[in-house]
Amino acid sequence: MTAQKNWITLVDGSRYRTSSIPTVLSALLISLILAFGWSIRDEYFINAEHGLGYALGIVGGLMMLVLLIYPLRKRLPRSNWFVLTVPGWFRLHMLLGLLGPLAILYHSNFSFGSTNSNIALVCMLLMATSGIVGRYIYSRIHAGLYGRKLQMAEMIADKQQLTDTLTNQQSVEVSEAVLKQLLDFEASVLPQANKANQSLAKRAITAFKIALQTRQLARQLRLQLRAEQLNLEFRSPRGSEQRLLLLKVQRQVVDYLSLVRRIAELDFFERLFSLWHMLHMPIFFMLIIAGFVHVYAVHAY
Repeated sequence: MTAQKNWITLVDGSRYRTSSIPTVLSALLISLILAFGWSIRDEYFINAEHGLGYALGIVGGLMMLVLLIYPLRKRLPRSNWFVLTVPGWFRLHMLLGLLGPLAILYHSNFSFGSTNSNIALVCMLLMATSGIVGRYIYSRIHAGLYGRKLQMAEMIADKQQLTDTLTNQQSVEVSEAVLKQLLDFEASVLPQANKANQSLAKRAITAFKIALQTRQLARQLRLQLRAEQLNLEFRSPRGSEQRLLLLKVQRQVVDYLSLVRRIAELDFFERLFSLWHMLHMPIFFMLIIAGFVHVYAVHAY
């Protein structure tokens, strides 16, 4: 295993993020676009019945229809009728699942209208919210947003390899105290998460507690490693090189904790993803039906 900032590389060479800066930046950009649209809603620059507002409604509606292609593509992986691969359609599905609702919100000027349009708008907001939740759950059980599904045995093997790397670390001394805290954390966390008789709600609480414990211990151990190496760093004629090595070991410790957390959470998120999938599809079809009713009502009456 090799580790780089924000990535963990598995023994088979596949890589997944431990954090995602592009995701944060995308969320920030969408939030700004939403805030801007909300701030100008009383200016009535956009009218849903004509001009730009009407065009945004058509574009947003078409984007929502294109979302149907991804589930079809998944069920026909060998078909030559589709231009993009399954991962390609998934990326497009995620993108249009954000841009479509944005266009519809601007089309509606961030306000309610007739009964049929309100139903379509509520269905769309439910679908968009469900998609965001699903994206998070998906990322917890796959190697990155578009990667393959994580396997428990592979993660355990990678965790063991990272344990050996930390134990036999030559560049920066990792004390027995740090290693003991890592092993104690694993020993306390995994039995909590693997209780077969726990309900989904209890597993959710357990996963939340494990996430907090992971972040707290990661912060504590980074500081502890830094304190342990402080004297050696200033005594060494290669102080800057030692600092870089220390950062590398700190990242390895964080990667170890991230892997333990992922192993502990995997069963919970797999069950949660199955439940989410059963709820997401009906919401999506409700949106399609409500959208067609809205378009028909607007043009017929």
